[in-house]
Amino acid sequence: MKHAIVFPGQGSQFSGMGKNLYETNAQAKELFEFADSVVGFGIADIMFTGTDEALKQTNVTQPAIFIHSVIAYKVTNQLSPDMVAGHSLGEFSALVSNGVLTFQDGLKLVSIRAKAMQKACELNPSTMAAILGLDDAVAEKICQQVHDETGEIVVPANYNCPGQLVISGSIKGVEIACIKMKEAGAKRALVLPVGGAFHSPFMMPAKEELARAIEETKFNSPACPVYQNVVAKGVTKPAEIKENLIEQLTGAVRWAQCVQAMIADGATSFTEVGPGKVLQGLVTKIDKSAVVVKDEYLGDTGVEEGGVFKDVFDLEFLKKDVFPFKYKGLSNPWLTKLNFLNLPEVVGVTVNEVSTRKQRIEQLQAKYSAVTESMEGAPLHYIGLQTSTPFLQVRAISNVVGERDKSKWQVQQALNNLSNTIVRIIENQSIVLTKI
Repeated sequence: MKHAIVFPGQGSQFSGMGKNLYETNAQAKELFEFADSVVGFGIADIMFTGTDEALKQTNVTQPAIFIHSVIAYKVTNQLSPDMVAGHSLGEFSALVSNGVLTFQDGLKLVSIRAKAMQKACELNPSTMAAILGLDDAVAEKICQQVHDETGEIVVPANYNCPGQLVISGSIKGVEIACIKMKEAGAKRALVLPVGGAFHSPFMMPAKEELARAIEETKFNSPACPVYQNVVAKGVTKPAEIKENLIEQLTGAVRWAQCVQAMIADGATSFTEVGPGKVLQGLVTKIDKSAVVVKDEYLGDTGVEEGGVFKDVFDLEFLKKDVFPFKYKGLSNPWLTKLNFLNLPEVVGVTVNEVSTRKQRIEQLQAKYSAVTESMEGAPLHYIGLQTSTPFLQVRAISNVVGERDKSKWQVQQALNNLSNTIVRIIENQSIVLTKI
């Protein structure tokens, strides 16, 4: 059994990120202040109190996510990964976690990367689009077809999970590709509100600038393999790690393949470190047997009041209180709480579909009845559909893992196993999980 640590990329930022770490941990506070001195401006203040718009600036977003992720990892002594990986930008965080880069060198490289990418975006207007529900091979073929027929650049950029691919290229090329992919059967083809075509040939100017900085930076031998985006396999040679990191700017992020490779090499549990919880959802979609944990002790997640599930038909509910989802985190090693309310109202299902959902929940309840009836307390508590009646209570979670003195990590593994079961039921009803 092996433990993998994964780090998020751009898009997981939120106002207030890292603030709790700064206020509650002396080592974290010192590292945030050091980060300010490295980047040359008060990035911690922007992270803690800045607007969403300020955090969207590439020269802020990338260093901010890196800083949060690495500090969260450094202030936690309980993690000892057998392998690491990061999604795009997150690969730099992974390389600090396994000792290849120092925090200072990693932050310098991320800052250079962010500025170089911003300049590349300004040179040539370009964009990206998310393709849902289409086989990767079909999407790849369409990208090539668009290029052959029009000369426009369109390439696969992010292989996030089965049925979720992001393409990158010229504005015209991406628009044409989206039309063709819908015609080929894609459930959705959505142009994304991004500054440019990341992980495509449009990033060549940035690649050249980053390459010079990487070649001048010392890369140490890693404490464990890093599963790099462009090759989707574990790498341990510093020279090869450098080469792959450079290629990543214009190459595809093969995240699904990275996760599959880690599992093939023995990974049985994954911990996401850093802001947000995007990778949790992706890993469980790639392999539903994987145990994925977001350890709240590692820092803020940005999940508070309000909806965090995105209905594929209607996003307006995110602005309402129809679907209040609250993740309170671990107030002590044995307590976490998730509330799912009024799910049928959110997705607009029929009475018959609600009945089917309730039947599935009742089956789930029966499956765990032998466990729940014998336990005390209520660390994990789900609230049922359209009622306040609990449909699943897991009590004295220490009993689930066998002993009352099990570590918080083992407790969270047990919690996550049960949480994933609920998530799968919801996902099967065509709800796209964006954060949990």
